[in-house]
Amino acid sequence: MSSTLLNNAVCWLDFEGTSGAVVDSSGNGHDGTNYGADRGITGKVGNAFQFDGANGDYVDIPSDAAFNITAALTMAAWVYPTGAGFQIVAGIPYSTSGHSSPYFSFSLQLATHDASNVYARIFASTPAGMKTSPKTTGVYVPLNQWSLIIATFEGDAVRAYVNDGAAASTAFSATTLNTYSNPLWVGKNGGGGEQLEGKLCQFILWDRVLTSGERTELWNSGDGVSHASLAGGGLTASEADGVTASDSLTKAVSYVRSLSDAVTVSDVISNDHTGSTAHSKSLTDTVNASDVISDNSGSNRYKINGISLAGFGILPLREKGNAFALSGALDFPRRKGTTERDWGTEIEAFVSAGDLEWEGRDITFRGLMRASSHALLVSNYGDFSDLCKNDELVFSTPFGSFNVVLEKEIKVTELMPTMLKFEAAFTQQDVSFSALTTAATGGAGTLIDGYNLRNDFGIIVQSHSGYFDLAKRIDVNTTGNYKQSGYRDMRNVTLQCLLIGSDLSDMLVKMAQFQALLASPGLHILTSYLGDSFSFYVKDGLQVSQMLDYAAKFTLRLRVV
Repeated sequence: MSSTLLNNAVCWLDFEGTSGAVVDSSGNGHDGTNYGADRGITGKVGNAFQFDGANGDYVDIPSDAAFNITAALTMAAWVYPTGAGFQIVAGIPYSTSGHSSPYFSFSLQLATHDASNVYARIFASTPAGMKTSPKTTGVYVPLNQWSLIIATFEGDAVRAYVNDGAAASTAFSATTLNTYSNPLWVGKNGGGGEQLEGKLCQFILWDRVLTSGERTELWNSGDGVSHASLAGGGLTASEADGVTASDSLTKAVSYVRSLSDAVTVSDVISNDHTGSTAHSKSLTDTVNASDVISDNSGSNRYKINGISLAGFGILPLREKGNAFALSGALDFPRRKGTTERDWGTEIEAFVSAGDLEWEGRDITFRGLMRASSHALLVSNYGDFSDLCKNDELVFSTPFGSFNVVLEKEIKVTELMPTMLKFEAAFTQQDVSFSALTTAATGGAGTLIDGYNLRNDFGIIVQSHSGYFDLAKRIDVNTTGNYKQSGYRDMRNVTLQCLLIGSDLSDMLVKMAQFQALLASPGLHILTSYLGDSFSFYVKDGLQVSQMLDYAAKFTLRLRVV
């Protein structure tokens, strides 16, 4: 999701953690507590929570003035309902001790329809009475599959949307929302009933109404494709609704970006860039589901020494949850050599300009090679591997060009006589950094050297650990028992972050500027959103774990002095 889509996001629960607080990734600190829901479940986008609909599973987000929204709001969630009863996705209840009128300030609901579907709707309590969006076929939410539901209160109307479709709306005279100083509850009403039964992946609350384009962007962020895009690929809107991974190659080509958890090992390999249907036959069980989804950037954007990989019959393959076949290209490398010294009474970090040297980084490419015959496959692979043996390689990618060498082996799995998949880890031995030209804006939030991570680099700190750990004692070899426990090592602080750009180019610029800050000499100052400050330097680099079209999830490890 782009940073503009998250403007005025009051609360964003991504349900990523498997223990501890339910983190608010909006940066506003509305973390919650989980009561009974199963965690770490595979979701539509990352992980999900599983609510059983019977044992009181819910998430509690403490009451806050930010939830006293009166003029306009949007709620959005990816839901996977497994029960057909009336259910509460999330809302601010009128009471926390009973379900009584007027029930909620606002809530996102699933209303009973039949044995196979529920309705998505919004409930709003106003001085002019209680308002709900209507139950129509356009807001059916099928059981046992993922759907995106979006609901809005707009002052003179309430509207519900499912999967980027048309709105089901109720209009009325302009009014405002009633507000109640109660927590935001996910999964039940104020009396503990109408419990959510199914999986929930992402819940976002805004104090504004999303535009049509933003709703479509939110839909696309779940690896969905808008109905208009599908129709343009030869599918009507109704066909798009029902398309599955096992459909014909023609449909799979158009729908390639939506193939996620529904993909099975029998699915076809699709090439949405060359239109080739040479290998429309099914794969065997030697292929994982995540191996059959092609990189949306296309083969022709990957070149070695100016030679397109498409010329070898290579398709880029992305792993599930990632938009690209490449990993490592945005990692921040580890420090090289000795980075600190133990003086017995303190640890000295070596952070002057002359001390800063960086190791290389591996840039790994995953591909599928196919040919019309086994002999041609062997020939093409021989030509490709010979090219990779050159002493100097320029690897051109959607992230830029890199001077690399192939130090490690290419790992190959033969899928059939005319098809193989491979993984090649190229090494960029010399990593350089851009000049830091971004101006520090300061302000509220997490800061490094006065740079606001969210405002200046589009970075949201989703979670952290180690802020207040006590580091181990520095031990000194002595003939007797050593008792100087006041001398302490540095401690390690870990930040789990999400960097979001308006598009791929903007995301790359933001990441380059952030890494330029980390690579600058001297100790840096981290200031948390609560005002706590620490001096640190980066020793172990930055590792990107997930790459989307214009977002990157990464782990940053700091050595705190």
